[in-house]
Amino acid sequence: MANDGDAHSVDLPAVSHGQIFSVKEIVARGASALNLSVRVTGRLCGVNRAECRASLADAQVGGESLLIDTSQVMEQHFRSGDLTQIIGELGSAITCNTSPLVLRARILRNVDGLDLELFNKTVQAKRDFERELGLLPGHFQ
Repeated sequence: MANDGDAHSVDLPAVSHGQIFSVKEIVARGASALNLSVRVTGRLCGVNRAECRASLADAQVGGESLLIDTSQVMEQHFRSGDLTQIIGELGSAITCNTSPLVLRARILRNVDGLDLELFNKTVQAKRDFERELGLLPGHFQ
């Protein structure tokens, strides 16, 4: 929010809403996805609260998973098997041999009950519309 001279205005740093990706799209991009702010939906698995780690598996396709750093969201209630949407930034998973990426979650919410088929159709329609307008980010061109 820009400070327009109002005594009550506060300058806040810009925080991205996270570009919508699937787990599969993130894994396929590999190291080229570093530093992206993303919003991704999947099933939590392998939750390890002691190490502030979890994995997020692709909710429909299966097979692909992404390492999640949960250190910023540990006060939230979440468990393995939850359908979850996470917003955060992709960084390097230096200590992990299986994936070059870790998603540092800053927002994590349970979306059990979300109609995944409708959600995926909506994401595709949004991308098609943005493509028509020439607004689609370069990583989807």
